[in-house]
Amino acid sequence: MPPAQSIEAKLAAVEAAEDALPDPGGLDTTSPSGLNRIADALIDLHQAGIEAAELNVLWVNHSLLVRAAEAGDIMKTRRLLMVLNDTLDRIETQLRVQVLDDPSNPEVAAAELFKMLPSADLVTWARILGVTEKTVSTWRGGTKIRPKNARRVLLVALCAEAIRGSFTPTGVALWFTSEHPRLGASPVDLMNDDVDRAWQPLLEYADSARR
Repeated sequence: MPPAQSIEAKLAAVEAAEDALPDPGGLDTTSPSGLNRIADALIDLHQAGIEAAELNVLWVNHSLLVRAAEAGDIMKTRRLLMVLNDTLDRIETQLRVQVLDDPSNPEVAAAELFKMLPSADLVTWARILGVTEKTVSTWRGGTKIRPKNARRVLLVALCAEAIRGSFTPTGVALWFTSEHPRLGASPVDLMNDDVDRAWQPLLEYADSARR
């Protein structure tokens, strides 16, 4: 069994594995070097401590991929590459949620938020996070987040992570500030009323946008 690794190390290994996957529509889908790069990336995932069940899924599909490539079955090869990519994407999402949902370190969640929406201005951030523009500016600089603000930061980060694959960065910001018929209000309004009460409905609603 490999030694325990940090979530950040696991994330880095998953991102490297995603980079190792050739484009399903490209010319490198069946080359031995491309298949070897994928195998090396899966070994690195094992060393990083990715769960055995997830690794088994990846290795099984890699074996099927090798057979399809050797048989010259381009369509099956491309389909299996997409399965591998989807599996890695799911693992990455699970790891990112672990990083973001850490009550002891809301600063990490805030930093990830600012990376997700780099073009959002201070006014937008202040509205979404329920604080002043000055506070947002200090958080961007790495200032510690007070406990009274931490839960909202975590909720916003988890929702943004859930929906970011379905929206542009601008769309993610609008998701928070726009009224949603299913919610009966905007996510910002629900959080302004009561962050704890808004927690479950917003996470469930955000997760439904990902499907």
